Formats: sequence, structure tokens, C-alpha cells
Amino acid sequence: MRGASGSIAFIVRKEGGAGDNLRSWRLVLPAALMISVMLLGALIYLIPQPGASEEWPLPPESLPFASLTSRLNSTSFSNYGFFLLSYQPIFSLGSGFDFPAGSNAYLYSVGYENDTYLLLVVAKLPSTQSSLQFGVRAINQLREELPPEKTKYLFTDEMGFLSYGEANQSLSLWYGRSWFFEVLASGPRSEDSISSLKKLISRAYEG
Repeated sequence: MRGASGSIAFIVRKEGGAGDNLRSWRLVLPAALMISVMLLGALIYLIPQPGASEEWPLPPESLPFASLTSRLNSTSFSNYGFFLLSYQPIFSLGSGFDFPAGSNAYLYSVGYENDTYLLLVVAKLPSTQSSLQFGVRAINQLREELPPEKTKYLFTDEMGFLSYGEANQSLSLWYGRSWFFEVLASGPRSEDSISSLKKLISRAYEG
């Protein structure tokens, strides 16, 4: 009996210890989860989020189309190593890919450093939502045509972009805030020319 009682007492003590451990975990676990969530939030905050920047310049939605395009002139282009060949209004990206009603768009033909040629589309759509819808559609179409291993793209709730580069040809597309931009560059300085063009656009609306 003494042995049996001792065994029972031992089992009870073990069960009591497990209960204490369980209660301890119930107290510690919520605090640990809270700390983890806080750390995760801090890490997410520190990770650069894609958005309007010099790499993907997006004017404010309130900026009129004419205000931006009036600053994209021969002088501003030349300040960044370009020479403006021509520009004209357009109503589609070709192949029936029309801009929504109420949009304004220009196609610019530009040279860069005498050896690279660019086509730039600048468009302002009726609303942010219409630019998001149009941009997603444009990127999805390009994804079907371009080699996936050389194409990078991203969609967010506020904007999106696609970039492609191969040999002497580069393409960059971005949209949001009711704006849409697409630039195709051909030549040995295609990547550099697109980078300079984005700086020009950013400078044009920032003043």
C-alpha cells in the first residue's frame, strides 16, 4: 500500500507539474505572440515598399496632364542628355489597346547620346482606379509576349510596374495615381537612358 500510495503521489505530483507548465505557457504564449507580431511589423515597416519614387516616378493625381507635358520640352530633355525628335497625341497602345474614354496621352520620340532611341508614352487616365485596371491589363499582355526569365513585374493596391532588359533593348512600364508611363529604348545605352528619363519625369512634376 505504501508503495502504491507512493506511486499515486508521484503521478499526482507529475500531473501537477504539467498543469503548472501548461498554465505558464498560457501566460507566456500571448506575450510571445504579441512580441513576434510587433517585431514582424517593425521588419515590414523597414522593408522598402514599392511606390512613387525616382525609380518609378508618379505625379500626384491632382496634377493636370498639361502641367506635366508642358515641362517635358526640348530644353528639359536636353538637360538630361536627350534630344526631342517629335511628340504627338495618341489614343491607344496599338492592336486595339485603347486608353479609356477621357484619357490624355502623348507619344514622344527621343534620342539619347547619339546612339540610343526611345519611345515614351505619357498618359493620364480619368481616375486612379482606371489607371490601375489599364496598367494591370497592359502588364498581363506584355507578360505573354516577353521572356519570363528577363521580365520583372509587381502589382500593388496603389501602383504597378514591369521592367524588361535584353542586349541593347529595354522596356519599362509603370502606373498609378491616374498616370501611365511606358518607355521602350533601343541601343547600347538603353538602360542608362531609361534611368535618366525617369529622373527627368520626376524632376518635371516636382518642379
